[in-house]
Amino acid sequence: MRSSTLVAMVFVAGGFSSVANAAPGDLDTTFNPSGSPAGTLTTALGTGGTDSAHAVIIQPADGKIVAAGYSYNPTFAMDPGNTWFTVARYNSNGGLDHTFNPTGSWPGGATGAPGTVATYITPTLGENRLAINSLAIQADGKIVAGGNNSNSYTGISVFALARYNTNGSLDTTFNPSGTLPGTSGTLPGMASTAFSHGGAVINSIAIQPADGKIVAAGVATSINTYGQVQQGMALARYSTNGSLDTTFNPAGTPPGTVTTALGPHYTDAELMSVAIQPADGKIVAAGGKCDYWGSCIFALARYNTNGSLDTTFNPAGSLPGTVTTAFGASSYKIMSMAIQADGKIVATGFDTYGLGNSSALVRYNTNGSLDSTFNPTGSQPGTVITSVTGDQAYSVAIQPADGKIVTAGNYNRGFTLARYLAAPFSDTSGNWA
Repeated sequence: MRSSTLVAMVFVAGGFSSVANAAPGDLDTTFNPSGSPAGTLTTALGTGGTDSAHAVIIQPADGKIVAAGYSYNPTFAMDPGNTWFTVARYNSNGGLDHTFNPTGSWPGGATGAPGTVATYITPTLGENRLAINSLAIQADGKIVAGGNNSNSYTGISVFALARYNTNGSLDTTFNPSGTLPGTSGTLPGMASTAFSHGGAVINSIAIQPADGKIVAAGVATSINTYGQVQQGMALARYSTNGSLDTTFNPAGTPPGTVTTALGPHYTDAELMSVAIQPADGKIVAAGGKCDYWGSCIFALARYNTNGSLDTTFNPAGSLPGTVTTAFGASSYKIMSMAIQADGKIVATGFDTYGLGNSSALVRYNTNGSLDSTFNPTGSQPGTVITSVTGDQAYSVAIQPADGKIVTAGNYNRGFTLARYLAAPFSDTSGNWA
């Protein structure tokens, strides 16, 4: 029997003056110094299952670290075949924060620990599989988690959200009625959205700074003009009380949601990342457009605050408001996207064919065109392809102090980071591999 674990490994970029001889890119050994190796940690939640963290975020007020994903354990007293939304909060030194769900209790007598919390919906039939894919922190410190809830009996998967108070309890002012469309359960503190054809997953969430509304992005199935089931880019916007915001694409099905197909009829599309433009509140979402044979290209869309496509973004495109970028015969999908202080959009992803993977980094101007000042001497100015076989980039962030671009992922199953100048070329000032 192997331990089930919620894993949160934190690699901090930058120097650590408190650690002798440490260099930028080294593990921070003040973070869980007793770890193996120091600077990493594994939190055991029981035995005999499989648990995984899919999202991590830092609380701006105090620097505490929140990690979330799912927990599956066949020894759970309640419905052992199901997975649960699972959240853990750590102090900045790597220890579990015992002020977060201080009793450590989980529903149904399941294994838990102070500093961790699990959320579960009891199904009428079948098994509910819940997983968190993204986290956001509200201005008041409450934690919003987004993912999906799928039912093994009905085959339906829905957008799923939960909001937690700062002490780890479910915030029952969020969807206080507890009604959960597309599911057989009710639970105040959670919200769900069923799309018309039974398949939807949240991959990323963002909070609008102006009003606190929550934007969720992912994928949903729809019926195209040929009567075929097709996956499309999906967005939903929620009011602060957990209800769908029906001022966002009021003609949507349901109102408050948008599904964007990128045709032709055999083409699927999915959003993996979403961000709010600080200057005007427009929504930028990114992912991939994939053909019938599974070959993908970078895809982005920008939406106005009312949910309509922003046609000033790539206005001459086949679908104004959207833009795609191909890399020859290779198959690349955006996994993460960030917006620079000047409004330019940086996106990263990797070759999804899985044969000799390499990563791609692209920068777009505010009008959706490739920024040819970014790697101007490259074979496709505006883009950078790594020459390292087996490299997979999953996340990108912008350093606020100097605008340098940091990507994170794996190389041959090891954690890998790279940093790029705004020019850009790889920044070799630190130990990033």
